[in-house]
Amino acid sequence: MRVPTPQSEFGWFEKMTDVYRQLVIKVELSPDDAEKYNAQVLRGHSIINNPSEEVAAEIKRRFPHLHYWRLAAWECGGGFTNTGSAQIVCAPNGEPMKPVVIRRRGHLACGYHALFVGQWFVVINARHHRRDFSFVVEEYMINDSRIGTLDKKILWRFEEGDAYIGDFEQWFQQNVPSYIRRFKNALKAAYEKALCYHCRSPHYIKQ
Repeated sequence: MRVPTPQSEFGWFEKMTDVYRQLVIKVELSPDDAEKYNAQVLRGHSIINNPSEEVAAEIKRRFPHLHYWRLAAWECGGGFTNTGSAQIVCAPNGEPMKPVVIRRRGHLACGYHALFVGQWFVVINARHHRRDFSFVVEEYMINDSRIGTLDKKILWRFEEGDAYIGDFEQWFQQNVPSYIRRFKNALKAAYEKALCYHCRSPHYIKQ
């Protein structure tokens, strides 16, 4: 699985919120077509990450009944000496999901660790400086798998001057609203991953 490059020219949230659409074609493209569309060819299907409008239109025209859209997102991040950031991916009910890829080679420290795909999931981003934390909880959904319409909604944002978190349970009880509490375990995983020095492995996956 090819690992996307973080977009370092953007701000922190844009950089870490590495969620993108995939156009899946239920055929194996020829080598020439794979190169033309910058597609990955796997057994029985091909995948194009974030295709341009022109490429998407051509794929729909060539394979009108053999394509669909889905979302992809990475669990990524980790901690340094005094700072850290993390992205956790979970199901809409807050439960862990099963990744399609777990990276075990290459550059892993504070990098990309587990890839998830699906039509609907929630992404939690955390960052801290000396344990002063900010969180953003966002929901992503592909409404129509044939058209690829993406709905994105911020469910909760905690940035009010940041908060020193020495004890997660106490902070959670005092600051997290009731409608976000189903994400407690995922929030805790984001908190722990952002503190995990040079993190090299996933923190929130379904075994």
